Amino acid sequence: MKRRLFHTSIVAALAAGALLGLVGPAGAYSNNFESDVAGWNNSGGTINKQPSGYDNDAYADGIASSTGDFHARLDRGSCVTQGGGSGPAVNCGGPFTRWDGYSHIWHGPYQTQVDIYLDAAYANANPDTYGGNIAGLSSTAPASGNPADPANEGTRFDYTSAINKSTLDGADTQHLRDFGFNVSTGYADDSCSGFMVTGQTNVNRINANPNISGHSPQCIANTGWYTFKHSFSDENGFLKVVMEIIPVGSTTPSASWTITGIDPSGTFGCNRYGWFSNQEIFGLPIDNAKLTGGCDQTPAPTTGTWTQYGSHSTNYQAAVQQPINTANTSNWNSKSKGAIPVMFKLSSATGPTLFQSIGSDTSTTNDYAYASFSPDELTFSEIDTLEVDYHFTLGNCHGGSLRWEIGTDGGNVFVYYGDGPNFTDCNTNNQSGVNMVGLSDLRWDTSQVGGTFYDTHANAVALIGNEEVKYAELVIDGGWGGDQRATVSDITVNDSVYQWNGGGSGDFAATCDLPDATIKILKGDPVVDGDINEQPVQGSLADNGNAFRVVDCKYQYILSIPSLDGKGTYQVQIWIDGVNVPTPGSPLGKVKFDIK
Repeated sequence: MKRRLFHTSIVAALAAGALLGLVGPAGAYSNNFESDVAGWNNSGGTINKQPSGYDNDAYADGIASSTGDFHARLDRGSCVTQGGGSGPAVNCGGPFTRWDGYSHIWHGPYQTQVDIYLDAAYANANPDTYGGNIAGLSSTAPASGNPADPANEGTRFDYTSAINKSTLDGADTQHLRDFGFNVSTGYADDSCSGFMVTGQTNVNRINANPNISGHSPQCIANTGWYTFKHSFSDENGFLKVVMEIIPVGSTTPSASWTITGIDPSGTFGCNRYGWFSNQEIFGLPIDNAKLTGGCDQTPAPTTGTWTQYGSHSTNYQAAVQQPINTANTSNWNSKSKGAIPVMFKLSSATGPTLFQSIGSDTSTTNDYAYASFSPDELTFSEIDTLEVDYHFTLGNCHGGSLRWEIGTDGGNVFVYYGDGPNFTDCNTNNQSGVNMVGLSDLRWDTSQVGGTFYDTHANAVALIGNEEVKYAELVIDGGWGGDQRATVSDITVNDSVYQWNGGGSGDFAATCDLPDATIKILKGDPVVDGDINEQPVQGSLADNGNAFRVVDCKYQYILSIPSLDGKGTYQVQIWIDGVNVPTPGSPLGKVKFDIK
């Protein structure tokens, strides 16, 4: 007996819901079930290792393993009734594998496969219906079936191999699409003496029916072990999936389907799960599950060269000048109406390289800074980590700064830190140590590559996923809108981590290039040390405010004695750019005088 066969090309619709679970980097996976069922998980139904010739008392009783001395059997767990457009239908969830870990990075063509035993005599003896054996299997009221009873025959299983999107949701991979074999024992009035099968992007009874002509059903009429194989490739700008059912020991498929034209290059990653999403047949035998090809490769380290640019800071130290002596033994009369000349000479040295953008001065060397990574080989879609630990010591995010900039021949993409939509304040909305690739909000600027200013990582990948990355750099350049300075560390692109190199300081040398400076007077204890030994200058010469004047390559401030708070010891400080300038030549590094 034969059924009418249909040809092989399908463009399918939406996939079934994704199976959730732990994620991790994909690696080579293979299990022939000779030792255990490692890598497979129970999900409603169970999976158990059994010996060749296992007495099942139900489906495929006493068969030899596909290879070796053992295989696995899938036993039913819970079954429920689901509502479909053509009426209720049974569903029995089955075991699944993650192929040793999910992956969202495309590493080239790959294949998944598992051997499944098809018993044509069982299929002929137990014809299928649209809803399946609801009364015997489903626990959903009013049905009261018993799926644990092998005598309650099941007539359908669905096996799917799913693929991930090329983008992450936070730290998690995202399901893109299922590619499922829908396997039915066939309707009583058909012309197939075995199993009727379709290959498509829908699974389970309410979504996919292998017994109707619209999905290219094909008949598997002979009993035996078959390899159910998925081959994933990137061809002609789209994901291409070839689904084959091949008799074990042969290279010629008994049935095949090709699905393509749905998912553009750059939108798909690598493997998700292999899953018996509906497994109604008690004791279904499987063997030799494995993943091979691109997704079984451990991703190579991301190699390349880091460079940085930043402006050097300037370190200062000061030395007090007479009449305040360096030994801190200068004393003035508290009753005087005069003033004290406070004078400092300045020395400077080149300081560390800073990650800063300063717009408040006339220098252009400190307008911006960056840490840039030039990869040896990396496509845009292969970027899975953009991260930095930062702390703003001056200013905050604004004007598109702080940001990542990814340069390609097709244009640049920008990723902004801060609170959208203006991307300001990345201190309160702190993204230090956050992987920006994992954020799904609208902070990816794709306006240079055919997108929009407010876009997502997923759409950026869709636009230029296959473009080679020329550089990925962390940039600060918003000083035009307010000075910015930050400490940065663990600057990360994928697994390449860079530490900002501030460098050391140079030697101090006297300078007459004196920046603006201010004076600060602090009163210490009220006890005066020593006798009056200094004469004040005229009080009319006293300065107002707190700014030093520059006189003969020295800072000078005429300090009014009556403005001080009576008798006691006073400390004098000089401040430049918000920093208290050290005075190492004075005792304990502090400049003092007394009013007696």
